[in-house]
Amino acid sequence: MKRIWEFIKQFWMSSLFIVGLVMYCSGMFQWGWLEGHAHWCELTKKCGEIIAISGVTSFFLRITQYNRIYQQALEEVIYSKTFLSRRSDLNEIWKNVSTSLFESKFPEIHTPLLDIIIEKYFPSNDNVNYYMDIKQHLLIKWKGDKRNNTIEIEERIDLMVHTVNENKTPYQTRHIVLTGDSQPIRDPKQIIDVHEYKVDDMSFLDKPNVFKWTPEDGKMIFESSAMLPGKKKVYHIVQSVKRYQKLDIDDFLNYSARYLICNMDVEVEHPEDLKVELYGSGTVERFNPMYNRKDHKRWTYSGLILRKQGYIMTFNKS
Repeated sequence: MKRIWEFIKQFWMSSLFIVGLVMYCSGMFQWGWLEGHAHWCELTKKCGEIIAISGVTSFFLRITQYNRIYQQALEEVIYSKTFLSRRSDLNEIWKNVSTSLFESKFPEIHTPLLDIIIEKYFPSNDNVNYYMDIKQHLLIKWKGDKRNNTIEIEERIDLMVHTVNENKTPYQTRHIVLTGDSQPIRDPKQIIDVHEYKVDDMSFLDKPNVFKWTPEDGKMIFESSAMLPGKKKVYHIVQSVKRYQKLDIDDFLNYSARYLICNMDVEVEHPEDLKVELYGSGTVERFNPMYNRKDHKRWTYSGLILRKQGYIMTFNKS
């Protein structure tokens, strides 16, 4: 019954124009009983004109209504996650949307702003997506006599690496220790060495071509590169590195994010006569101190750390 009533409403709306047109023509040409009745002819014409206009207006209102419904349905399909996940031009879509957004808010700088976001923070040529829940523990000791002004840092980092897809992906790290203009270093492991390197409990310590030491302009650069095996998107990484720093040459530790990081926890154990401070480097929020003891400190960061952001930790004898 409901469908019949809907059909009648649709028919009535569409037939208003026809009824009005017939009435208008009857009055104009004095058809039938209207012949010779000028007053009734004029009244019939006016009524027919009003009804015809009402029919046309109702018709276009109905078309507009259906057009809007169709547009909404189409937008729901186009912007749905399922449809977008099958598109091969997501970067272009995202760039066009972002350009429209930035143009209205940053008309003069929207182009370089978008370039920085795309090229620096979301590079499309790298399969690593982001790091999740980094836990970093630093154990600091004096190396030998305190008067030598040299500290030994055992750095252990535990994190989850998320990749874009399930392809094989290189996971890379980089550490730098300043050595000054001292004599050439015969054994780079006396400056920085790796003690543990695991991907999902699989050790890479004995695998060839994973670690590389490069002396360069008064500093030692240590790099590691392990191939994540693929067939999954999330990997558990554990790495432990020991480094030696002369405080009169290198009295700080700089952590700079290689990829996006979500949540970070930094814990430090150190001698009481060594003052340790941590400062955010470019981060939007500050590292929140959980506790601050003479020989034990901890900071946490809840939220996102962008590429090239991180922290600077300083060391000073007290």
